[in-house]
Amino acid sequence: MSRPRTAVIGLAALALLLGVALVVPRGEQQDGALTPQARQAGPAPDPLGAARTGLGTVSAEAQDEIDRVVGQGVVAHERLHARSGVALRVLARDIAAAASGAEAPAALSRTRADQKATSLQQAMSGTLGGGLVRAGVRCADLEGQRYCLGSGWTQDTQAAVRSRTLASARRVTARGQAGRTGTGDLDVVAGLSQRARLSPAARVRSERNELRAAARSVAKVWLIRHQIEGVALPAGFLERHPEVAVPTTTAPPTTAPTTTAPTPRTLARATVEEKAAKKARKARQAARRAKQACVRGQVARGVDPAKALKRCKRVAAAKAAAADPVTAPAPTPTPEPVPVTPAPIEPVPVAPPEAPAPPPAVPAAPPYEAYPPLAGILDKTQVAEQVLSYWCGPAAMQMIGWSWSGVDQGQAYWAKKLGTTRSGSSISAMVKVVNAATGYDDPTYAGPYVALDISSYSYDQWMLLMMQHVVDQRSPVVLHPVLLKKYYPYLDDDASGHFQVGRGYDKKGIKSDLLGYFEPWNQQRFDPSEPSISRVQWRTAYKSYRANQDHFQHNIGV
Repeated sequence: MSRPRTAVIGLAALALLLGVALVVPRGEQQDGALTPQARQAGPAPDPLGAARTGLGTVSAEAQDEIDRVVGQGVVAHERLHARSGVALRVLARDIAAAASGAEAPAALSRTRADQKATSLQQAMSGTLGGGLVRAGVRCADLEGQRYCLGSGWTQDTQAAVRSRTLASARRVTARGQAGRTGTGDLDVVAGLSQRARLSPAARVRSERNELRAAARSVAKVWLIRHQIEGVALPAGFLERHPEVAVPTTTAPPTTAPTTTAPTPRTLARATVEEKAAKKARKARQAARRAKQACVRGQVARGVDPAKALKRCKRVAAAKAAAADPVTAPAPTPTPEPVPVTPAPIEPVPVAPPEAPAPPPAVPAAPPYEAYPPLAGILDKTQVAEQVLSYWCGPAAMQMIGWSWSGVDQGQAYWAKKLGTTRSGSSISAMVKVVNAATGYDDPTYAGPYVALDISSYSYDQWMLLMMQHVVDQRSPVVLHPVLLKKYYPYLDDDASGHFQVGRGYDKKGIKSDLLGYFEPWNQQRFDPSEPSISRVQWRTAYKSYRANQDHFQHNIGV
């Protein structure tokens, strides 16, 4: 072979290699040049990706588990009181009386109350490891999900929940809340001592009601695990939980998509569907405004807001049924018989049975990218700062209830509903009152609110839960962070655990996502030398996530 011919062949081979290299994708920079087949296909639709749920029933198995946990509490508290004696209960009673402003048995002065508080802390510190945490922290296994009294649903073991509760309680009793301003979240020692001070009958009644409410909301927890965490649902889930509603849509075409432009008939059908969806959306908004006006009218006549809400729900349901009556078809007149000469019968070919139609496709829970870049709910004018330093819970509930009914009940009303004391409010009371006093627990919104431990959540999962709540469920989130300066730069001092009202988000692309929330705390109200804090906040979502994780309970009301 001659040298020139060899050179020509070499140049041709080099040109071929360069041509192939031009069509080979180079990672994400040329994503789509040669798209992998898996990306073209996409994930299969999830039948329960967009499901909602209401309250279920308490099964026999769940009732047995509730009885077991409540029975353990009776024994544990008897041992605790026998070990700690009457002194602990008397100290707790005296401090509670002094804190509430009521007359204590010996007309305690503030100095005397502080001495009592120190004595209580010392007694509590010696009792924590000896039974107080063991008596107060007990967990029930309800259909494979774990619920712990006072803190909510968690994937941690009972031993792990007790361990972190004990560690937090010891920190509180060792240093109190020195260096931190209390804003109204019930700290661990106050929560445990409140439960210990209850009479046996009152404690059993309270725990049984809390566990029964948890058992009725277990389907909600399973759906969150499935939609946000990707956990597979147990076999027979829908059969056991008829309260779960699965939305359906028209099945997609089975033929391959084409690039042909849509016909005028297709465009007309799409326009009709869009108009119908818009009309239905306006009808829902009008129904909600009518319901709010009904509640305001009932409250103005002196009806309790919770009763007014139930009454207006019944009225709205009756109006909806009247607007879409199910009528029987009108009878058609019977025609006179006409004699007909029969035609000769010919054999008719029988067509083979058609294949069954495929089941309708159901939209899956959207991933992060599928949600709009910006979303928000609640009226930013329906806000108020907490009027007492320990009323962040009542202030948050004031804003949530105001957004639902359009009626501002005031914080004293919600403090009574929550059972708020000078020690603050609990997360379990917050979700209980949201369910009882608003309609956000309806399956068309968020369904029954639960206190959910998010300690195992990544930031992406936590953010996906926020977006689902705002966009899909149009419902506020009970945020439960610890209020520290490193997470909230508008603070002058570190503060305690806290409640806020989550209401929106803003995806900033290459910048950090923002979380929108109502902030009840205004430090200037209690210290004029400190800067004021606005009620409407848009702050870095990742810092809110870290503040939520940093709370010893690391749970949230959803």
